[in-house]
Amino acid sequence: MWERKLEEAKAARAERYPETAQELTIKGWISALEWVLEKKK
Repeated sequence: MWERKLEEAKAARAERYPETAQELTIKGWISALEWVLEKKK
């Protein structure tokens, strides 16, 4: 489940212009999801 969310977030990030508020939110989500995945290993 987390892996799919991470892939969706990365795909969404790739479609957006950088440095927007939404971009920063997406980056935050990706960072949080990557942290969760590391902790689950």
